[in-house]
Amino acid sequence: MVPMGLLKSILRPFSRPAAVVANPTIGFLNLLGGRGDVVVSEDRARLAPLFAKSKLSSGIVPHCEVLLIYADLDVAGHFAGSPFNLADIVNKSAAHIIVIATANPSDCIAQAAKPTRTRPVNIVFTLNRGKGVFAAFFAGLFTRMFEGESMPNAWATLAPDPGAKYNAPGVMMIPEAGQVTFVRPGI
Repeated sequence: MVPMGLLKSILRPFSRPAAVVANPTIGFLNLLGGRGDVVVSEDRARLAPLFAKSKLSSGIVPHCEVLLIYADLDVAGHFAGSPFNLADIVNKSAAHIIVIATANPSDCIAQAAKPTRTRPVNIVFTLNRGKGVFAAFFAGLFTRMFEGESMPNAWATLAPDPGAKYNAPGVMMIPEAGQVTFVRPGI
């Protein structure tokens, strides 16, 4: 039997009304310095064309609806070498979706995943980017969201079964904001 408190916390995101984000902007926040330049450039080349506007920063948190963060998490769950923690970035960006786009150890992710944010946001943590499949996975996810499918539903379609062998990134989502979807103006 599942304890009622746990069941409510699991189902809460799915009981929220769908958030339809019109004409979202994607942001790329590189907190790794020169070490992150190549991977940020590769992801941006693949993902930015899906969105009407993209923003790139190496220090100031961009105001956007979708934010990919390139950073190392420390054992306390904070961004190493940065004045920001995840809650700060959630509040400064106004994002509905945040993706920690660099691979981090599970113990650091567990600390960062603790609910300390002031508003719900769908957060993705990366354990392993896979071999050239990270950007392709998220391009597929965002494309489905622009077609009207909610993030959790698109995720369930695209994300591999954790126990199976797939050529996919090792990513996990915490869907605090629930059924987020995108729409382009005029559609």
